[in-house]
Amino acid sequence: MRLAVAFFLLISTLLLADIYDEYHLNEDVNKSKNYFFSNDFDEIVRFDAIVFENGKVTAAGSETLKTITQKIKSYKNGKRNFFISVIGHTQMTTDDENENSIDSNTYANRIQNVFRDSFDTNQSEKLSRDYAKEIERYLVANGIEKKIIAVEYRGGLDSVFSQESDAGKRANNRVMVSLYVEEDLDLDDDGVLNIKDYCPNTKKGIVVDIKGCKFKTIILLADNKKSKNAITVSTKEKSIIIDKVNDYAFIKSENDKPRVRKSMPNTKLKAIFSDVLQSSDVTKFILYFNSRDFVNEDAKLVQIINFLATKEDAYIQIIGHTDSKGSAGYNAKLARKRAEMMAKKIKESGAKYLYMQVDSYGEYNLAIKTADGVSESKNRRVEILIR
Repeated sequence: MRLAVAFFLLISTLLLADIYDEYHLNEDVNKSKNYFFSNDFDEIVRFDAIVFENGKVTAAGSETLKTITQKIKSYKNGKRNFFISVIGHTQMTTDDENENSIDSNTYANRIQNVFRDSFDTNQSEKLSRDYAKEIERYLVANGIEKKIIAVEYRGGLDSVFSQESDAGKRANNRVMVSLYVEEDLDLDDDGVLNIKDYCPNTKKGIVVDIKGCKFKTIILLADNKKSKNAITVSTKEKSIIIDKVNDYAFIKSENDKPRVRKSMPNTKLKAIFSDVLQSSDVTKFILYFNSRDFVNEDAKLVQIINFLATKEDAYIQIIGHTDSKGSAGYNAKLARKRAEMMAKKIKESGAKYLYMQVDSYGEYNLAIKTADGVSESKNRRVEILIR
């Protein structure tokens, strides 16, 4: 008799092991079944069980669910890249449907089945799925994206509490939620880690700011040791003049209305322009104009294109200038037109570069000092600075 009992227990253990080994994630899981086992994670957070009684979440389970939601949102607000597993469980099955079928062949067992507390595999799987789906719906309703939630239902395969008491059975009717936080990767390869990247899908090659977003046009007046410094910043909506060192302007588009912003802090200056500031190797090309066109356009353009071919990750600044003849507003627009003409030619040549900035100084940075209203060929120019 002891041998028979031992043999029965051994067979039961093997059957359960076989079921577990062949088990795989259900069809409604939206991550690879190997994702949570094969990936390296920066952090894994496993929450307390959300227990169900009579098909409903217990009061304690509801509090746990609130805590889970708040925790997940804190990672979301922190721009962490993460996924969530939601796994439904039930108490162990007490009666398999196949066993019922065999037992019912005898009258005595048919009578016994009437009084048996039956909980078969189908019931268990359905309940564990219902539990998991209910938690998923709650999370989605509270602002968690469905696409990052992977749902499993394990039925009665993973009981952790004793089945000998009603309390133990009820405690096994639960949902387990875990948070998998990916390592701090730079998925869009822009130099900004995902945890700090506010624009995590930037296209390759786009220059980004310290937040990982496409670089806005920032025009800043740097100290070039000249007695008179100024930059004219013009859009379709407005023109402004920056005439103090480290004052600056943001331009988001040609329809923006720029305004002068006072004295960029050194910390911000270094964060935004670190690559430029660290490079003391600056090569300057100057193209002069007559009243309408470049004087030596073709020869200089060839020089510039050939030089860019020798540079990697070049920063290009193109600055348009005029003489003092004409109004300041007219000269600001004319200088920008000249600078943009040169920028277009460089782009059309196919030359490689990392970043290009186009500025207009108008008549405020004369190479040859003259009185107002004087025509001077050396002042009608475009300067191209390549770092």
